[in-house]
Amino acid sequence: LLSINLYVHDQFFVPMNKRQPKMPTSRAALAFLVLELSAPASDAALPDYTEAVGDRVWAEAAKQAKEASGQQHVCGYGTWGDSGQLNQWDQGFSPCWPSTLNVAASWDVKLMARWSMETAQEFGEPNRGQLGPGVNVMRYAWNGRMGEYMSGEDPYLGARMVESQIRAYRKVDHPPLQVVKHWIPNTIEKHRTDMVEVVDERTLFEVYYPPFQAAVDAGVSSVMCSYNLINCTTGMCNAGHVYACANDDILNKHLKKKMGFKGIVMSDWDATKCQAPGSPGCASANTYIQNDVAAEGGLDMEMPGCMSFSGPVTKRAEEKERRLRWAYMVQGREMTGQPMKNKQVLKLMEGIVEKDADADKDEDDNKDKEESSESSKMSDSSSSSWSASSSSSSVSSSA
Repeated sequence: LLSINLYVHDQFFVPMNKRQPKMPTSRAALAFLVLELSAPASDAALPDYTEAVGDRVWAEAAKQAKEASGQQHVCGYGTWGDSGQLNQWDQGFSPCWPSTLNVAASWDVKLMARWSMETAQEFGEPNRGQLGPGVNVMRYAWNGRMGEYMSGEDPYLGARMVESQIRAYRKVDHPPLQVVKHWIPNTIEKHRTDMVEVVDERTLFEVYYPPFQAAVDAGVSSVMCSYNLINCTTGMCNAGHVYACANDDILNKHLKKKMGFKGIVMSDWDATKCQAPGSPGCASANTYIQNDVAAEGGLDMEMPGCMSFSGPVTKRAEEKERRLRWAYMVQGREMTGQPMKNKQVLKLMEGIVEKDADADKDEDDNKDKEESSESSKMSDSSSSSWSASSSSSSVSSSA
């Protein structure tokens, strides 16, 4: 049934009102549906994400953040479609997909990639970021959102599946930003806004973190922090019981420093609201985490509006701007959410580095001193403002 659903979506993809293909009915056609699960990558796909790609974009994001000194995009920013498996704003066009857990239960990373290339288009074409995928490891059978999560009870399964999905997204035209969730450990929905999850550091890294680490390594743009409080009790942890969206232990020490995450930490909707007594940064119940506490604790983007970040953010402000710019650039997107038109950044991902103008001039001067025949050859080549590390063409995912 999943195979059939994938094929049907290929034929009826938006805009569906412009296409009216006939449904195949023969047994031969049905057999084709079952067997045909591969989808070619787009010619305009982004390059595969590597640590080197992330570092290049990180350097460019630092430059842009410095130039944009004083600009802040720390709350209510962006255009997003909810869910890890459909764009709810596209009702009437978005297929009724199997749940994320259904696909993960196949234990087939190629099938996950095939399905993911379809969902990537649902969010990417209307220029909406995706508030997914969900990767929480299941700990309670009565967690009402288990169908959203691809890990099941196995962190290794979740790690391999989310890696497959995030890498597959980069193979379509204009992939959306993704927000892996919920960090951490969002194990049950009841009392999720005032529950304290008490867990030691080793268990976090061995049980709860592997799917998130895989998402980070695959280049995910954002991590969504959860509603619950968390008290990490061992290792480098010393924050105590603090809301996940302001917890220095799990956001700064673990996620950003130890795991190497370069994107933005986004709050779940209204997850900065204080609903548990005694949490640091909470003056009283039904207020919001204090600005400096949330900012220093590692929150970069408050959603859906400005509550904790209602005033200017002074703590780690430039870092937050840098992280936001990285999150958009690494997916080939402008800060507006539109497909990127800045060819330099797209070339940057492929390892094509812009030369320094002064360095070019000095190089040319030195070459002028060489033999005339050799100098003539060199001067022609030195006029180019770009040098390629390989013969591959630049990314063409911008409009």
